[in-house]
Amino acid sequence: GGDSGLMFLDLKTERFVSPYGKVPATGEVRSLVCRGGRLLVGTKSSGVYSLDLTKRVWHHYDLPGGKNDIVFSLESAVDGVYVAHYNGLALLDDRERLHDEKIDDNVYAVWHDAVRGCLWIGTEHHLLCRELMSGRTREVCSGSTFNQVVPSPDGRLLLASEYGLQILDPRSYDILTIAHDASSARNGLPSNTIHHISCEGDRVWIATDRGVAVAHSANIFETTSLPAITHSSDGNIFSRILVDTQGGQ
Repeated sequence: GGDSGLMFLDLKTERFVSPYGKVPATGEVRSLVCRGGRLLVGTKSSGVYSLDLTKRVWHHYDLPGGKNDIVFSLESAVDGVYVAHYNGLALLDDRERLHDEKIDDNVYAVWHDAVRGCLWIGTEHHLLCRELMSGRTREVCSGSTFNQVVPSPDGRLLLASEYGLQILDPRSYDILTIAHDASSARNGLPSNTIHHISCEGDRVWIATDRGVAVAHSANIFETTSLPAITHSSDGNIFSRILVDTQGGQ
């Protein structure tokens, strides 16, 4: 998925193919999720598309609220796929019914916490926790935009906020913050603008618009930044961190 829409790549030939016929004009694709024989496509301005991989049939869903078809992310959970979108949160259940989850804010990130049976929801102004059984929603913290919610290897939550990386204890709700320190460029984060957080083993990788910080989850405040490795601050805008088949980052 990219700014030109959805494409399919044959891994053997490394060529783009059309195994499902004509693909709808989705516009820019922001998120993809496979669930129950369906491919769900979250777009920048056209809502959600669903492809039945067996029947090869496409469906389109407009999000609740009329002009709110800007999708930020998708998250699969026990009761369906949650759609984080402009001015709200929606649930597309396994019967392909769309439900408005009644959150009056721009929702950027959702993480399904299967152990605690809840959703952690990052919005433009709050971090929320919603219990799936009761539907009760608690405000955990506020005063920042939360763009990503990622579980760390030690059980804490890593939050990409406008103030840098925030580390939440899900039991006590205590929060610690790692931020950019202009007086000590080789410590902390290269920038507070975080594009992606990735956890691999006991390491945490934090991609920013000015480089990458690497830390061990046991002592996440001791970070190594990519400029400190390359001895250069040029060309260090990173949008995502991936892992190859050999375990390389």
